[in-house]
Amino acid sequence: MSDRHVVVGVAKVRARWFSEVAGWSSAGLAPIEFVKCISASDAAQRLVERSDVAAVLLDERAPGPIL
Repeated sequence: MSDRHVVVGVAKVRARWFSEVAGWSSAGLAPIEFVKCISASDAAQRLVERSDVAAVLLDERAPGPIL
């Protein structure tokens, strides 16, 4: 079992928090694998493809309908 949790993030590409969370993941500051999605439909597809997703972070300003 991995010590890293899979977290799917849905936001506009330039959302500040989006890049901050990705940075925490890359630097090992947060024990997560951060999967960035730029639409709710993209996130829905990732959820279908992966059974190991622990959480979804959804920005209310993300494009597309809510999941």
